[in-house]
Amino acid sequence: MISKAWKNPAALFPRLGKLFAVFAVFSVTAAEPPPAAVATLPDAAQLLRQVVAGLPNEPLTIQARVEAYDDLDYLDKLRLAEMHLAWKDGAIQADYTIRDGFGANLARLELARPAEGAMTYKLFRGAQLAPEPLTMLDLPLEGTDINWLDLSLSYLWWPGGRTVGMEHVKGRACYVVDLPVPREVSTVCVMVRLWIEAKVHVLLQAEAYDAKQQRLRVLRIKSFKKVNDLWMLEDLEVQTYPRRHHTLLRVQELRRAGEVLQGDAEPPPAAVEQLPPTAPVTR
Repeated sequence: MISKAWKNPAALFPRLGKLFAVFAVFSVTAAEPPPAAVATLPDAAQLLRQVVAGLPNEPLTIQARVEAYDDLDYLDKLRLAEMHLAWKDGAIQADYTIRDGFGANLARLELARPAEGAMTYKLFRGAQLAPEPLTMLDLPLEGTDINWLDLSLSYLWWPGGRTVGMEHVKGRACYVVDLPVPREVSTVCVMVRLWIEAKVHVLLQAEAYDAKQQRLRVLRIKSFKKVNDLWMLEDLEVQTYPRRHHTLLRVQELRRAGEVLQGDAEPPPAAVEQLPPTAPVTR
């Protein structure tokens, strides 16, 4: 969701791509691979390592609104999200808290992973955030379409991926990577398909599919915003199928080392389609 800071305008667009590594999400099935010259396709594990390398090395705190809309596009649920993120040289330490519209705690996921090792998760629920047994991470959160995988990026560290072809997403050439979903993560979704921009190696799209190759959900990047010296994701949309229920996640505030980098006084977000043609961040 956030790129590293930069000051040199000439370096803007190559660095801009890194912001989408922070929130991009998630899962997809084994449909027929798109056509491509297999001999030219890069290794999936290497592609994911390059996406991870673009994550910011400084701790960040993000406040967001989570707005769930029903099939008729009426607001159905309002939730608040707070995320504390720390990525450092491949290691992860992060927590994600979901609250109701008045700020009362509903659920929290804490995760940790050393630079080389397995991901560990801890789940908490209720106003006092009491510990609970871990459930499937792809279950919808508190009446929304968002799940823990959408927030945590756990799939970036999953093994067993294959680069199956290339496709264009909003005019950008992307490598298409299929990843098997670990059984402890989901009992419904069996494969994730990721679209990774071919030049700057950022995740541009993700979809979730079941064992019958039915699409379950899709995550879309809607808009972005420049805040001080950072480019950040402004809006995400997750849509559930076969229904038309969908959820928007709108970033409200970003903090770095205690400093507020975004507020209501910031200029309005720009649609992803309005980015200059040389920028890597389109869907």
